[in-house]
Amino acid sequence: VKAWEIKNTIDLALQPRRIHTERLTIPLPEGTGAVEIEAVLTYHHRPGEEFVVHKLSRKVTLPK
Repeated sequence: VKAWEIKNTIDLALQPRRIHTERLTIPLPEGTGAVEIEAVLTYHHRPGEEFVVHKLSRKVTLPK
């Protein structure tokens, strides 16, 4: 294991029972009436070995 790999894991680790919130702003074309948003939390155990921990989808209608 290289030093940068350990640092990356520590920096990106989610702590147990701690809430982590991120906001992303995505510009949409004018006149968009609705969007479907999907968030996927994936655990990457080792290269090529990953597991979906949680997946959430929402359909959102936008005001005109």
